[in-house]
Amino acid sequence: MRPAVATKVMFMTLSTLLLLLKTSMCKLLVSESFFVSPGGHTNSHVEKSSGFACEFTYACQGGTNEEWVMTMQEDEEHHFSCSVSRPEHSPTSYLFFQHFEMAITGGHLKGAVVLVLLLHLPFCN
Repeated sequence: MRPAVATKVMFMTLSTLLLLLKTSMCKLLVSESFFVSPGGHTNSHVEKSSGFACEFTYACQGGTNEEWVMTMQEDEEHHFSCSVSRPEHSPTSYLFFQHFEMAITGGHLKGAVVLVLLLHLPFCN
């Protein structure tokens, strides 16, 4: 059985979710765009590379379909990282994530760091 790392958090808006096994200089393995759809239904996006799988599961409301990017990287010591974010130079997300979970499976887990970067927008000007 392969170990999994997962986190569940609920916030107003999500800018970037990053699950790191170790921070270092990294080689890009996967960088794939996908569309996050509102409507309150639970959806998942999975990417696989080098025997690892990164899965982002979520439900959200508001806004319209938004382009997001899942990136998988490997450093020189063969530590893997996975991130989900808006594409560079994209507008802020207007989605409300009711829940989300991110998991990396494969290999042997020695430790993990979870970073959630948020951008809160005012409701009134």
